[in-house]
Amino acid sequence: MINPAQFKIIFLAVVLQLLIIHTNAQQVPIKSYQINDFGQVQLTVTSTNQNYYVLKVRTDSNSAFNIATKLVLGEIDSTVISEPLGHYPIDHYQVIEYTISSPFDTDGDSVNDIAEQQFFPTQNPLNPAPPIWINDGVVFRFLTACQLQKSKYSGQSF
Repeated sequence: MINPAQFKIIFLAVVLQLLIIHTNAQQVPIKSYQINDFGQVQLTVTSTNQNYYVLKVRTDSNSAFNIATKLVLGEIDSTVISEPLGHYPIDHYQVIEYTISSPFDTDGDSVNDIAEQQFFPTQNPLNPAPPIWINDGVVFRFLTACQLQKSKYSGQSF
């Protein structure tokens, strides 16, 4: 059983760790807001290849930015982030920059974003679900079907 003094120490250690984790994150301004032919937003931010960027969305102007919808690795000078769903007004978007060398855990599943991104689609940095191994999922069957059909479509890549 943990006594109150031990609990205080553990609690303060956790709070300190959370503060340290969040110090490597910062909101970056959106340089460009465009809508593509599919009605999806394309946001451009100033970036570096030492960082990655998480797009957060809010569904109305009065709500918080609680929904992370996209994670992209930064490019030199600028990075375009496409929102996979229909677009909202620009004030519904927030882009957070994290350093690749000290990644955050956006989905809260105890696996950092970069580790999950490296194993996508088995893992997803925006989804706390346990990994789905390729031989257990629909992707495996789809890829197998594509590989079997590949001889019909020579010259195309799958």
